[in-house]
Amino acid sequence: MDFVELEAIEGLRWSWNAWPTTKNEVSSLVIPLSIMCTPLMQSTELPILPYDPQICTRCAAVLNPYARVDYLSRIWDCPFCYNRNHFPISYSGIGETNLPAELFPTYNAVEYKIDKVDSKFGSNLHLNYGWSNGFSSSNVSLSSMSVGTPRNIGGAGGEVRGFVGPVPAFVFVVDACMVEEELRAVKNELLLVVEQLPENALVGLIAFDAMVRVYDLGFSDCSRVVVFHGGREVSSEQTQQFLGICSTKWGQQQLGKTTVIQKLGFLLPVSECEFNFTTAIEEICSLAVVMPGHRPQRCTGAATSVAVGLLEGCSVNTGARIMIFTSGPATLGPGIVVDSDLSDAIRTHGDLINGHAPNYTKSCSFYNQLSQRLSDASVVLDLFACSLDQVGAAELKGPVESSGGFMMLGGVV
Repeated sequence: MDFVELEAIEGLRWSWNAWPTTKNEVSSLVIPLSIMCTPLMQSTELPILPYDPQICTRCAAVLNPYARVDYLSRIWDCPFCYNRNHFPISYSGIGETNLPAELFPTYNAVEYKIDKVDSKFGSNLHLNYGWSNGFSSSNVSLSSMSVGTPRNIGGAGGEVRGFVGPVPAFVFVVDACMVEEELRAVKNELLLVVEQLPENALVGLIAFDAMVRVYDLGFSDCSRVVVFHGGREVSSEQTQQFLGICSTKWGQQQLGKTTVIQKLGFLLPVSECEFNFTTAIEEICSLAVVMPGHRPQRCTGAATSVAVGLLEGCSVNTGARIMIFTSGPATLGPGIVVDSDLSDAIRTHGDLINGHAPNYTKSCSFYNQLSQRLSDASVVLDLFACSLDQVGAAELKGPVESSGGFMMLGGVV
């Protein structure tokens, strides 16, 4: 099986397909060893193991087909640190003809279905349920094995699709100025992501061009949005006021008034808004007119600020992600990279180094303030951009890195 076929099955891509075996080979690597994982990839061949992974006591690596196993002594050698680890009692029946699934030579990638997670190693707390009363090569055929991406989490009364404990929130911020083909591809991927999310995960949707449109996913009569002007910097309190959100902080400022607890339609569980979310995604298009000789009006900074204000107002302090999908530089409002007029050339790396980029300092100051808001609200900012032109990654680098997010940049010809 070639590497392309393996990637299609496992959702994993390595920077190198051969592991260095000596220190000289390691020191000569120009590109470091790394791996890119696609956790939400749909697969019909990825096995799900309903028991605990065996973890190396020294380096925390997981038992895999590359480990050396002593069946008589029930010991396995970690292929990473060469530490010798003992199998638990549940592996007493292990042998060359009775292997646990994680040692199958064809299973380079597996997923473990874990009900309760140990805070130290992420191992299952149901210690009485292991490989011996799960499945092995001697009692389960490949056709009867559960495969695919696990979406259920076990509970006492059955299985529920969702998270156990604190529920995360995901706010998708989509650049509506993309060309039609690119926008269609982004829409399809977002629909796939939402389909894989647990039912109790909170989701929100924001689209932007010259304006910022926040979708009310709880209003089913028609498509309902709250529109913010992309050229203006809106504070967190103003965002919450316009959205009709009464957060604790905002409610304390309105002394003498009764705070009404509302059902927030801008951030809802997937189970309550999946249809409305799908409809809203399909309706996203650019409403701004691009004048000849001008770039599209794109207010990336204002959209990001509104997304943060939404999460601040909803008091989502259990963890949230803002995921920005864009295809060009901000040309309007806070965080601007270049003016929309094409006669104004976009800055170069030399301009950034020499301080000749007119908007860079002010935009960085705006995003630095945003970084603190992200940190205080326990929100992660991700940037996904595909463009041959610059998208303002230098300005957005601060909040993405400080919040622990991802920045993925790509270009197509």
